[in-house]
Amino acid sequence: MALIIAGMSMLTIVSCNDDDDGMTTTTEEGLVRFSLVDPEGDSLVISNFGTSEIDISDYRLCLGPDRYNAISNYADIVGDLLLSTNETVTIKLGSGTQNVTSLPLESGGLGLFASADDFSSTAPELLLDYVQWGAADQDRVDQAVTAGRWDDAANFISGFAPYTFSGASDQIGATFWQTLAAEDVRLKTGFVITARTPNNNIVAKYFSEMPSGTADLTDGQVFQSFVPWDILDGYLYTEGATDGTEGIGRARVNGNGQIVDDGNLVVTGDIRRPAIVDATTGVYTTQASQAEIGVFNPMTMQLEGRIPMSDEGLPGPQRMRNLLIRGDEVFTYIVSLNLDEVPFTSVYLQSANYRTGQFTATAEFPGLGQSNWVKSPFANNVDENGNI
Repeated sequence: MALIIAGMSMLTIVSCNDDDDGMTTTTEEGLVRFSLVDPEGDSLVISNFGTSEIDISDYRLCLGPDRYNAISNYADIVGDLLLSTNETVTIKLGSGTQNVTSLPLESGGLGLFASADDFSSTAPELLLDYVQWGAADQDRVDQAVTAGRWDDAANFISGFAPYTFSGASDQIGATFWQTLAAEDVRLKTGFVITARTPNNNIVAKYFSEMPSGTADLTDGQVFQSFVPWDILDGYLYTEGATDGTEGIGRARVNGNGQIVDDGNLVVTGDIRRPAIVDATTGVYTTQASQAEIGVFNPMTMQLEGRIPMSDEGLPGPQRMRNLLIRGDEVFTYIVSLNLDEVPFTSVYLQSANYRTGQFTATAEFPGLGQSNWVKSPFANNVDENGNI
């Protein structure tokens, strides 16, 4: 399961030079600066700290030799490339057409050049800004130090992205960049392994890499409820919150590797199987007196609507199981609510359009055997200490 980010804390400065105070002033030409760099989201913000309007269309981003791109080559830009005083522009690097379409996650160095005339230049009127993160001695950092755009080749930003500039226009170096607090991070890579204990609690643990052999959950977190059914951008969507609160729960893994609640849609009716369509739409089933498919926004955790399903054509009371999404249709297979009393001898599927909010159809598949319960993957396979 692939799994960042709100809040802010001061970063850690890593330096091999105990005598360096982490601060150098820029020359007056350096009025256009990076104000945010986000390797996780492959985006950045450029700001005009000066007193006059500046056209940055022909400015270049550079990650090192043969890795550069003109700012005008990006399609996904929020703001104006003609920057007024204190104006900012946000650039999504994935919309670029050349060599800078993403930022390295672990470490990197990014330069801002006024033109493509000379990427090896140390002239401050050409090399306007620079930032390095993750490790020392990134590409072109020596140029940046000579140009007065970075304080020391040994200094770099260390912490969780995004990186936010907090200094003034004449301040450079890692000292003036902030990162996120670990508690506020939403990790987007790694694995969460869960298991159910004999007393029906859930043991869950985050692993940065997939463990081989036996997964040790003895130091995992114990929750009253934690059954993830889908993920989106680092969020895990569950049947109920971790404390057992009814509804749709949303959790994340923070920078300390801890699973924490991060939103809850409180709805009643035996909520099951949340499934995420995209960043604006999620669906779930209910097993109340009237079976429904609920529609919600997975980012705001707000209920958008309910789709009443039909009992027509079914041999008895029904319960919907897992949801499958195809286009604008959501499909669910049906099992008998009272399996011993009213067994189904056919397989039944139902569908609804989550865009229009309308029930679509029931389909019967005779001769395929009895629709039955699908065994939960959360079998009683660990003890109270998390031992498998």
